[in-house]
Order: sequence, then structure tokens, then C-alpha cells
Amino acid sequence: MRRTKDLTGRIFGRWTVIRRTPHPTHATWLCRCSGTKKEPHRPRMKSVQQASLIKGRSMSCGCSQKGKSCPRLTHGASAAGEDRALYMVWLHMMRRCYNPTDRRYLRFGGKGIRVSWAWQNVLNFKKDLSPRPEGASLCRRNPGANYSKTNCFWGTASEASNHIKIRRTEDHD
Repeated sequence: MRRTKDLTGRIFGRWTVIRRTPHPTHATWLCRCSGTKKEPHRPRMKSVQQASLIKGRSMSCGCSQKGKSCPRLTHGASAAGEDRALYMVWLHMMRRCYNPTDRRYLRFGGKGIRVSWAWQNVLNFKKDLSPRPEGASLCRRNPGANYSKTNCFWGTASEASNHIKIRRTEDHD
């Protein structure tokens, strides 16, 4: 019998995994969609197969599809412009913490490093860390702690790699 990973608390697109639900043949999870804007006091809940979450086949309750009651969230940062670089930093941070197929996932999300609830929204990330100095990298003061406003700062590439080397040295002691 295959052992199932615990996905409780993980975020896949707009789904937040609440708990495992019983199913005779598939690993399924009860998920809450964060994109339901029409009735925020009644979030949309649905049972979703684990494979659909991990492989990215199910990202929301359907609210992000064109013509649905929940409008697609936009922030304007993903298009070309001065916010593009900041958006890409946010996107890569989210991928390495929540996407098991990202090549850096094992060093971040696989070790339990997450992104603060506020920073799940790129607009909050932008508000807290904008402007980004040219050539700066996102660094964490405590490399073992989550990405958050209090733990992150803009540093040079060498500062970022020094934090990683310090943490790796501590891990081997």
C-alpha cells in the first residue's frame, strides 16, 4: 500500500488543504478555495484528489475561469514593466515553497519553509518589499524560518549564498 503525504495546510493555486477525506481508491483532501469573492463568509469547499492538486490539474473551485462569479484577481505586475522583476521574485519564492516539481523545492518547501499568509498575495509582498534595489536578491535573516516581512530583506547575491552556506554548516554539526 502506498503511503500518502500529509498535505494539510499546503496551498495549491487557490486551494488550501484542510484535511484528508475518506475515499475507497484515491487519496482525497477537503480543500477551501480562497478565490470565492461572491460570498466570503461561505468559502467554497470541495473534495479534491491528491494527484490533481500535486500535478496542477485543479487550482480552484472554478472561480478563476472566465465568466464565473468570482472575478480573476489581477495585480498588473506580471506584464512587462518595472514591477515585473519583483513579481518574478515572488513567483519563484512561491514555487520553491509549494511546487514539488520545482528543482529547489526539496531545499525549501520540502524542509517545511513556507510563505507568510499575507505574502500569499503578490500585492502585499510588493507593498512590504518595494522598491527592489537593482541586482538585489531576496534574503532571509534566519534561513530556517519562513518567508515573512520580519525575516526577509534585499541583499546582494553573495549575502544570499552566505546565508545558505551558514545554514548548511549548522545542519552538519
